[in-house]
Amino acid sequence: MAGDFQTRIEDIIGSVGDTQLITNSLTDAASEFINMVPAELLWSVSTETADKTTNGYSVSNVKILDVRKENGTDGEYVSCKEVPLNYERKVQDPNSLFYPSSQEPIFFRKAGGIYVYGGTAVGSSPNAFKVVEISYPAVAFGDSSVAAFPDEWEYIIVLGAAIKCRMRQLADKRGSLPSTLDLSSTITLPSVPSVPVFSYSDASATNISAQTVSISGTAPTYTKPVFSAPSLTSIGTMTLPEVPVASPTTAQILTITGTAPTYTSPTTTISGVLWAAEYPSQASAVTAALALVKAELDETQSLVDDMHNKIGLASTQVGLAVAEAAEIAIQTDNSGDFGTALDAITTAVDKFRAGDDPGLFGNEDTYHTTDSKLIQVRDALDLARDAIDTGFTTDEDSGSGDDATPKSVGYWLNDEDTEMAQATLATAQTEISRAQAHISEWSATVQALQAEINGFATEVQSRASFTGAKGQAVQAIVSEASAYLNAAQGYSGELQSKIGIAQGYSSEIQSRLSLVPPKVSEYQVRMTDALNTFNDANIEYQAKLNKDVQDVTMSDREEGRKLQKYQQDVSKYQAEVNKEVQRFINEEFNVKIQEWQTEYSQRIASYNADMQNELNEFNKENIEYQAKLQSDILDAQNAQRAAESDAQLETDVDKQNKLQDLQKQIQEYTISLQRYSSEVQSYSAAINGEVQEYANNIQRYTSEHSLMAQELQALQAQYNQSIQILIGEKK
Repeated sequence: MAGDFQTRIEDIIGSVGDTQLITNSLTDAASEFINMVPAELLWSVSTETADKTTNGYSVSNVKILDVRKENGTDGEYVSCKEVPLNYERKVQDPNSLFYPSSQEPIFFRKAGGIYVYGGTAVGSSPNAFKVVEISYPAVAFGDSSVAAFPDEWEYIIVLGAAIKCRMRQLADKRGSLPSTLDLSSTITLPSVPSVPVFSYSDASATNISAQTVSISGTAPTYTKPVFSAPSLTSIGTMTLPEVPVASPTTAQILTITGTAPTYTSPTTTISGVLWAAEYPSQASAVTAALALVKAELDETQSLVDDMHNKIGLASTQVGLAVAEAAEIAIQTDNSGDFGTALDAITTAVDKFRAGDDPGLFGNEDTYHTTDSKLIQVRDALDLARDAIDTGFTTDEDSGSGDDATPKSVGYWLNDEDTEMAQATLATAQTEISRAQAHISEWSATVQALQAEINGFATEVQSRASFTGAKGQAVQAIVSEASAYLNAAQGYSGELQSKIGIAQGYSSEIQSRLSLVPPKVSEYQVRMTDALNTFNDANIEYQAKLNKDVQDVTMSDREEGRKLQKYQQDVSKYQAEVNKEVQRFINEEFNVKIQEWQTEYSQRIASYNADMQNELNEFNKENIEYQAKLQSDILDAQNAQRAAESDAQLETDVDKQNKLQDLQKQIQEYTISLQRYSSEVQSYSAAINGEVQEYANNIQRYTSEHSLMAQELQALQAQYNQSIQILIGEKK
């Protein structure tokens, strides 16, 4: 295909700017591709070594497709079966049950090399061995092809490398977020005019009694509701029927023409997220959101207290305007909240990388830690594999074997005992079903990591909106310089904002919960598809097996009837197992999950309704309190004007002139206060402009990051689809 790999990758995701990153991504993607596709697709690019006459052949940086050893005749090679390293001593002991023959040789891996045993020790012909292998290629950014790879494979390699480069672009985008908002260096707070010393010479006049405001109402209080999260009802277990027992029969010569099917577990990575590693963090994320809701509501009480304090100061302290103006910068400084949310997004995305917790890709602890669900899956699959390949001891005496001899499907087939072969296959199917149950539980947690990233991105947007709301609160506080009574209403708006933030966290909780059912349903569909595929292959295998059994019954009808009855028992057992699996999914698992989600949603809705009712009750009482307060203030003002009017009538001409002079001084100071108020309003407008620009930048970077993340998901889906199509064409 025309064009080097760098050009093809940047045509998909744009400029990368790091050729070493492209080279590393291409090399890693090629290795992942080789490890992912079935071995039967790799023969066209594999190589076969020359005869090896000593053990310990190095297999570093290669994938082994087959190891073949001469069976004692020059040029006649037999494929070797791979065994674990712990069989090293057994396969070299001629008295061991695991000592291999020249017709069934084995090999194991040790210290970077492979060791082959079977019959005569490895040496020159006719006891040499060969290795069929494929080397992991090193692909550079300037290359235009991968050696020996078909063109259709190269496109998948380009997609895989583009995904890795896109993840680097996402990290770079997060690192280029705008710096913390700093208003101290760009906007200067206007100077407060000094309070003059009013001069007034004594004059004979009737004293004017200062009137006070007598507040008759009681300031309302806000009572926050209590939220109690429901607990998940314990999910029951499956009740599987007993494995049918075959009647003793005389061994017949049975040639099985079919191949026993194998069950392929569906992938536990859903929408690019490893569910088992994600689920543990989901519950703590919901709990953290609830704690934030409570924290926001706790702050509302202090705001109510501030409202009452501002109303008390409204009639007596002109200097409050200076203090309130100084609080404007404090009310608009939310830089810490933005940084916390953005750092949380970075932490959540970094969890996809190896070495982090939960380390969704490449962390070997996921596959070796004893409390990992994958260990339980591996344990079940190992037992199923042992039933088919290695075998285990039973209480069945058949053929020439005894109770201490491990018996596998191959053992019973070699012993021509089809009943025990079917029973062993049924045992393997039971372990596969148990692995499916563990995988279902493990995969139920994968999607939560993506939900956590989206949730913190939503929190950044909420914080940006909250910053705008605080800017509006600044304007309300500045207005106190000329109308102090409006301070109470300004705090009421801030109280509404706090409650709005709490409701935003409640929405985050509901958003997290809403992501669970689709992922559970998606994996259930995958598990059903895998089971259907297995059942389809098993039906074909059973048909061939029935034909072989019927051929045997032609020579011995009595034994054939026993075999037929056992075959029917096995089919009935398989149907009952499938029925129980479906019942457990439909009647137990899905029902309990749905009940918990429904109750949780209902409690959230009830909590929001209670919170709104409390707010409505507070607003109602506040309106009544404000009305009484305005009435009390008006009464005090009327009394003050009446007192001044009476005093003015009794004042002589000299007193009137001096009073006018004092009023002139007060008027001049009032003009300076009005000028200061205008400057404060300009300062507030500048603050709002800076805050709005910062919020817009945060919004733009968040939108760009979300779009890039969506494109990454689309690339991942296309990559997975290409792999599936390639595997499907082979099938």
